[in-house]
Amino acid sequence: SNIKCFHFFLFSLFPGEPIIAAPGDDVILPCRLDSQEDLSGFSVEWTKVDMKPDPQGRILFVYLYWSRQTMTTVMIPSLIPRVSLDQDGLKRGDVTLKIRNVSLQDEGKYKVSWSSHVVPVRLLPGENLLSVYSGDDVILPCRLDSEEDLQDQAVEWTKLEVKPDPADPQGRVPFVYFYRNGQTMTTVMMESLIPRVSLNQDGLKRGDVTLKIRNVSLQDEGKYSCFIPGKNFRETVQLVVGEFALQVLPHMKNICPEQQAGNDVISLFQSQTESELQPWKHPRLTSSPLQIQEETGSGSVAPDRLSGSFLEAGPH
Repeated sequence: SNIKCFHFFLFSLFPGEPIIAAPGDDVILPCRLDSQEDLSGFSVEWTKVDMKPDPQGRILFVYLYWSRQTMTTVMIPSLIPRVSLDQDGLKRGDVTLKIRNVSLQDEGKYKVSWSSHVVPVRLLPGENLLSVYSGDDVILPCRLDSEEDLQDQAVEWTKLEVKPDPADPQGRVPFVYFYRNGQTMTTVMMESLIPRVSLNQDGLKRGDVTLKIRNVSLQDEGKYSCFIPGKNFRETVQLVVGEFALQVLPHMKNICPEQQAGNDVISLFQSQTESELQPWKHPRLTSSPLQIQEETGSGSVAPDRLSGSFLEAGPH
């Protein structure tokens, strides 16, 4: 008879024994940090590499944990009731995913990514922490409760770690952003930030001097101060840019269980791996691909239908 074996090759952060499950069973896709670092404040993305866009053109997630919530609105509908992440495990660096009631439709390459992103501190009581990817835009909020018009006021955004400009005879410290007399004073601003920073002119009319920085990078991290001299008003925000990439290099084993006439068998094998931690400019972070290969007949391996580059997707 013609036997089909579906092999889930899991390239994880640690070696393990083979796990064998039949269609309809539950499976565990293990992935965790040896350091047991707390990831509960991070975003965690489980994606399926061969997923096609939905009618709205979106690539949906297998599982998305973002801002300490499960974001079901951007997850694959058929998986929403069947996938789960252990919230307590996140505190120990464990992003293991459980998929219940697996079927042949669940085959494919899977990957997990996590990132600390960019996190400024809380400025106003009750305001939520912001979270964006390195390479995206970030908003540094600063505003007066009174909402009074600030168009005639000077507004200074500075970075506390910046040293005086050696090319300046007066030894002045350049501004991140400087607004005075209704104009942006680029001559006294940091050159690398001039094309990337902006202040909402309409917001000034309402006491809002929130700063937008586009395309943030590791060089942008630090403490920023918002100062309105005429009102003696100052706020400080800490900008932390976190980037890392985890690449896992697999040593695959091509193992098929003994033929079981008349039955389809799903076999899960976790292979020995080597991991490498290094900085990466790209905001989408990759690790732990899960690959299924189909075998037909006795020992003959069909071509890998799922080879190719990983799909990279993330929240915006």
